[in-house]
This record gives sequence, structure tokens and C-alpha cells, in this order.
Amino acid sequence: ICSWDYPTTHARRPYHFGFFLSSEYLQVHQTELEYLSARHKDTKRNSRLAFYYDLDKQIRSVERYIRKLEFHISKIEELYETYCIQCRLRDGASNMKRAFSLTPSTKASRESLVELYKNLQECTEVG
Repeated sequence: ICSWDYPTTHARRPYHFGFFLSSEYLQVHQTELEYLSARHKDTKRNSRLAFYYDLDKQIRSVERYIRKLEFHISKIEELYETYCIQCRLRDGASNMKRAFSLTPSTKASRESLVELYKNLQECTEVG
């Protein structure tokens, strides 16, 4: 994970908020699904068909919503992992820049340093 405090803190906040909120919604809807499934079993034996059909529709709707939440949670995790990889690449490029600037200057090292500056600039661009 990033060694720079601001980007790390800045990126972690929305990640944790989105992940926490999505996880909370997921738990609520899984609990609702368990409740509806239990009612579904009870009403299967002694209920009219219309009520049973409505309950079945409600269960399918909650199941679809749970699948959407799980998908969004996986996307949040994927985005955060990509951000962390990008951050490690930026840190590595910064360390290489520092190491090249400390070594004696040769034509090859100057060329490498110029290339490294371009790559570091690409890593630090936002958006």
C-alpha cells in the first residue's frame, strides 16, 4: 500500500465507506431473504396461491438485489486493488528516480533518468 499519506488516506476513505455501506446493505437484504424464505416455506402449506406468488416475486427481487450488491462490492475491491498497484508502481518509480539521481552521471544514466521522469509523471497523473 502507498507510502504517501495523503493519497492513501484520501483513497481509503471512499473505499472503506463504499465497502462498509455495501456490506451493510448486503447483510440487511440477506436477513430479509432468510425471513422471506422462512415465510415462503410456511405459506407453501397453508395459503392461497396469489399470496404465495407475491412472496415468491418478492424473494426473487431480493435475490437480484443481493447479486447486484455483491457485484458492486467486487468492483469496489477491484478498483482499490488497482489503485494500490498504481501507488506501488509510483513509489517504485520515485525510488528509482532517487537512486539514479544519486549515482554518477553518465550518458546512459541521464537517458534512463529522462525516461524515468516521463514514466513517473504518467504514474502521478490524476484521471
